[in-house]
Amino acid sequence: MRIFRALAAAACIAALLAPPAALAQAFPSKPINFIVQYAAGSGADQLARVIADATSKGTGANFVIRNTPGALGSIGTTALVRSPADGYTVGICSASINSIANSVSKSLPYDTVTDFTFIEPLAAYTYVVTAAPGLGFDSLDALVRQAAAKPDSLSYVYANATAQVLSATLAKQLDMRVLPVPYKSSAEGLADVSQSRVSYGVTDVGTTVPMVKSGRVKALAVISTQRSINLPDVPALTELGRAPIQVVAWAGLCGPKNMAPESVAWLRAQVRKARGEAETLEKFKLLGLDPLDLGGQTFPDFVSGQLRLWTAAARDAGIKAE
Repeated sequence: MRIFRALAAAACIAALLAPPAALAQAFPSKPINFIVQYAAGSGADQLARVIADATSKGTGANFVIRNTPGALGSIGTTALVRSPADGYTVGICSASINSIANSVSKSLPYDTVTDFTFIEPLAAYTYVVTAAPGLGFDSLDALVRQAAAKPDSLSYVYANATAQVLSATLAKQLDMRVLPVPYKSSAEGLADVSQSRVSYGVTDVGTTVPMVKSGRVKALAVISTQRSINLPDVPALTELGRAPIQVVAWAGLCGPKNMAPESVAWLRAQVRKARGEAETLEKFKLLGLDPLDLGGQTFPDFVSGQLRLWTAAARDAGIKAE
């Protein structure tokens, strides 16, 4: 009996003297929920799955994608910011959610900067203008001419706040009076464009390319200063003599505010490593994504700067919060 008591006492003393890291399980010790605020198949969903898969392969960690679409991303984002800050719930942060949401919504249940932990930048999206083949628009100029001839006769698709501001900015730049039609997902909107229920769309390249290649929609212009590797025959906006739109359609990995430092450090290091791998970069190309290079800025500083730029763009485009 004395031997057992001595062993138990020694075990207790060893536990008390052990460093905290030895007492706690290393992160991650259970699956990580990855909230995507848009539908399966959307640009954000595709990005999240590439990053989750690449990080899982490198670490063995288990990411569970949770698609929570609706209200231009605010439903899923509300769930994200209200989650425990233990590192086991992360999500997409983006231009739509963090740079533009304040400009299109009066009553967000969260602050787009202070209620987040900005973990790691991921990618920049390219957007493309498409129209239904049945409408006969073979170029952006043809679309502009039709809009000038019959003001308010054309309508366009948007499925997130980024596309909403880009579409309104483009319409103002091209002096077009057109009608916006919001959708829960770009895929749903493009399906209606293909059936000529809506005149044209402004959607991300990754979601749009399959529809273009199948002939269901006609790509008119890439909203960029250069052509997309995925749509090499489609002219960039600047090639058509139009001014570039000076904002970044960005996306990154984030979590609720005040996340545990050890989980942030692990996620940042492992996601950064996974994002830089050749296989991941090849998948980015196929999805029309570019790695997001901050040029020496911290991620929070980049987010704050983009908030200012997108707020100005939304104001100049005449968008009012509703």
